[in-house]
Amino acid sequence: MHIVSRRLKAILSSGLTPRKLLATLCIGGALGLMPLVWGTTVLCAVAAYVFRLNQVVLQSVNYLLYPLQLALIIPYCRLGARLFPWGPPFPAEILTYVLHGQGGMIKLFAWATLKAVAAWLLTAPPLALVLYQLFSMKIGGKPPTALEASKDRA
Repeated sequence: MHIVSRRLKAILSSGLTPRKLLATLCIGGALGLMPLVWGTTVLCAVAAYVFRLNQVVLQSVNYLLYPLQLALIIPYCRLGARLFPWGPPFPAEILTYVLHGQGGMIKLFAWATLKAVAAWLLTAPPLALVLYQLFSMKIGGKPPTALEASKDRA
């Protein structure tokens, strides 16, 4: 058992500086909360490739947040409906309508999803950035500059 835990720790931390691990956790956390049940795995894979992050850690955070993601879908839909009042109103029983295949609900569901993603964009990424900055200062003394961040990518 001890050998397995050492191997797992080595795989998860391979090639990661503390800041890169922190960036991986923050990006994975933000993407893991996105109110798109179908797309966060693909988005995490793209983010890991673009920012050269550890795919295993990023996807693990994404999957660990899945229950919270499901719990936040309706609140994000409601917040989106309040922030962006145009389009059809968000009925409380939308999931029931969609699951039972009632006509015309796909358009309503698409509007609700769009508004929920917009609400997510206004909440989760800024929170992830603030957490990254706060924990960055904790582990390194000062927030990273743009030059340090670009060196960390390479």
